[in-house]
Amino acid sequence: WKTDLVPDAFRAWCESWSTFNPDWDRQMWSDRRLLEFVAEHYPEFLDLYCSLPSGVMRADAGRYMLLHHFGGLYADIDTECLAPLDVIADETRVVLSLEPSTHWQPIASQRGLPHLIFNGIMASPAGHPFWLHVLGLMQKNREARNVIDATGPCLLTAARLSFSDPSAISLAPSTLFNGRDKEGNEPDGRAGGQRLALHHWAG
Repeated sequence: WKTDLVPDAFRAWCESWSTFNPDWDRQMWSDRRLLEFVAEHYPEFLDLYCSLPSGVMRADAGRYMLLHHFGGLYADIDTECLAPLDVIADETRVVLSLEPSTHWQPIASQRGLPHLIFNGIMASPAGHPFWLHVLGLMQKNREARNVIDATGPCLLTAARLSFSDPSAISLAPSTLFNGRDKEGNEPDGRAGGQRLALHHWAG
């Protein structure tokens, strides 16, 4: 979030992650903490990070670095945990999920992408090379000014499609982390069965 203080509207959703996963360490990342983290642990990307023209872009870039450094699970402030994360706790792959299918058109087709990957909730082992691949692609694409192309779902999707080891990434249906679209519909039903979280599209 922008500050260290979680707004009331998001507090219950944030706390849901600890409710279902009491043994996990949960950290809240503000703009200030994220900048300090990048400066300390990823100085080679600090210039790129600071040059991004919006807070949303910096939040996108920062989450990729957090996952590379710490591993674990990243979740946006407007996401709610629905079940324990035990099923992915020992996963050795990066765990990503699709955006709801209603978000693919026309965005994905205009860019020649087969789908879009959701970047509001992602899980990973620490040190996974995929995240450096994402950051390298972001560096090459630094002139892009549209959030989804520069740092968001289109960049993440392109990174997954161009990564040298596709078997190192688990791509789940949208229902795993994000079953509802921005209109509140569930376009993909219960595809895949597993449902761990829900994005409320309120951030």
